[in-house]
Amino acid sequence: MRVSSKRSAERPAPPAPEPLTPLVDAHTHLDACGVDDVPAILDRASAVGVQAVVTVADDLDSARWVTRAADADDRVYAAVALHPTRTDSLTDGARAEIEALAAHP
Repeated sequence: MRVSSKRSAERPAPPAPEPLTPLVDAHTHLDACGVDDVPAILDRASAVGVQAVVTVADDLDSARWVTRAADADDRVYAAVALHPTRTDSLTDGARAEIEALAAHP
């Protein structure tokens, strides 16, 4: 499944590092990678020992995106929230949606 990103940017991927011990990357922003193919990103990470990632939202749009990305690939875990600098957008509706997204399996 391809999940489109609002933060697409065309730039080449960096070279792969030496393989790491099996690990989970606990703080990523996959929506900022500029690539729409989440499984391809995770395949590259897996090749160097990253078994799973937590992708972190910082606004409501990215909270929706990270939840879809987690649905698209079992190696992705979504962390949904609003960044403290975006608290001016925390309406009752936004709070309810963040809570619903946080409850999403």
